[in-house]
Amino acid sequence: MQKKKIAEFLVALFVAIIFITSYLASANLGSSLGSNSTKGKGTPQTVYAIGFANGTISNYTDTLNVSVLCGSPNSAKAIGNLTNEVGRLEANHSVSTYFQAGNNITILSGSEETNSIYSRLYKSIDTAQANCTTFSTGAVVLLPSQVKLYVASQLITLGVGRNVDRYVVPVTLSQNMSSVLKLRIAALITSNGSVYGNLSVTRTA
Repeated sequence: MQKKKIAEFLVALFVAIIFITSYLASANLGSSLGSNSTKGKGTPQTVYAIGFANGTISNYTDTLNVSVLCGSPNSAKAIGNLTNEVGRLEANHSVSTYFQAGNNITILSGSEETNSIYSRLYKSIDTAQANCTTFSTGAVVLLPSQVKLYVASQLITLGVGRNVDRYVVPVTLSQNMSSVLKLRIAALITSNGSVYGNLSVTRTA
């Protein structure tokens, strides 16, 4: 009986050690770009920096969202043309699957890339239908190796490591779309010049 109590005590002690170790590890938050890291207790003192840069589209995400905003009868015609084409693409595995809810279609790409699927769908509708149909997805953008950020009037040149130079921003696809997007980049900069947390990357007009 005493051996059993000792064994239960040791198991409980082991679980407690694991819990405390996990808690201490998870409490040490605060990632940064590249090898810059912030050590110490609590959140370091930071300043908000903002800048702009051109990002290059390297790819698109696997999901394509189609919204038909046409009035009658174009809406029904557009949906019919689009779903017929998506069905053909699904049959040859270019599209993995798709879901339709009213005048909205969500498409998951298969063997064919998202921008190629968009081109096929765009060709399946006429000009009047295309003018009231939007195709949206996420663009995977590649940041330049260096970005310029400003804290008030002070310039900070930030080197972007290859492991954190890709971000996804929402885009509306269009014909003859440029591969370069204007981006707004924001970050929290610590007193030693490192980035606390992650960059905030959004598209600008």
